[in-house]
Amino acid sequence: WVLLNLGNPLRSILMSVHGALTMVFLMLLGSMWVHVFQGLRARLNRLTGLVLLCVLLLLAVSGWGLYYCGSESLRYAISQFHWILGLGLPLLIAIHIFFGKKRL
Repeated sequence: WVLLNLGNPLRSILMSVHGALTMVFLMLLGSMWVHVFQGLRARLNRLTGLVLLCVLLLLAVSGWGLYYCGSESLRYAISQFHWILGLGLPLLIAIHIFFGKKRL
């Protein structure tokens, strides 16, 4: 939290890095559609996969909202939602991988 306060000079750099890594992540996600469709067809690990896709969609929409939202109170709420989802994403990915390997 200290790094993200408005007076911290690293905030701008961290936000730029976050945006660049987001673009890389979205490209990787785009390359995974074959994996997604194969898993859906094979009926494997669908619950965690669909939850993961929904969380990624919500992260993308909330990120867009943070970029374009004009209301400070709404922006704060979207920011909190985006933080919670983003912090939970690595755990969700790990759960998805765990259950996927468990079935193999």
